[in-house]
Amino acid sequence: MRIRLLSVGVALLAAGCGGGGSASTPSVSTADASGKAAYIARADALCGQFDVGAKAVQARLAALRGRDAATQRREAPPLIRRVAALARGLVARLRALPLPASGGAGATAVYDSGEAGATTLGQIADAIEAGDLRRAAALNARLRVATLQQRAAARAYGFRQCASGS
Repeated sequence: MRIRLLSVGVALLAAGCGGGGSASTPSVSTADASGKAAYIARADALCGQFDVGAKAVQARLAALRGRDAATQRREAPPLIRRVAALARGLVARLRALPLPASGGAGATAVYDSGEAGATTLGQIADAIEAGDLRRAAALNARLRVATLQQRAAARAYGFRQCASGS
């Protein structure tokens, strides 16, 4: 049975970010560093950097689609874990940014769900390695729903790059 989840989470591509769009973001002067707009610009720039790395891993996962099931089970989990590690690193960098004077709770909620998504990616990788494709598919379905909710929350906060879909 072939693994049909190789676009996993890479459906999430993120766990803290959307995973699409342009990686360029306008620079922000230190004069307006305390405002929400400056905060969003900095966060979106970090998400753009994440997208570059995540898309490279996504391409490697896509290349596995035509391979046999044993190769997919062997090679997909480390790649999925790589996306999870990239996402955790992104969330750590986002949390290190000073929050704006007001409205920081919305951003931290998005980051919390990003960390949860990274954990789910690890669980998907574990399930694939164990040959438990039903569990992997169930986790992937849960991840897709959570990702859509996270992106909606990120858009509502005002993120652009961090709310984009792949």
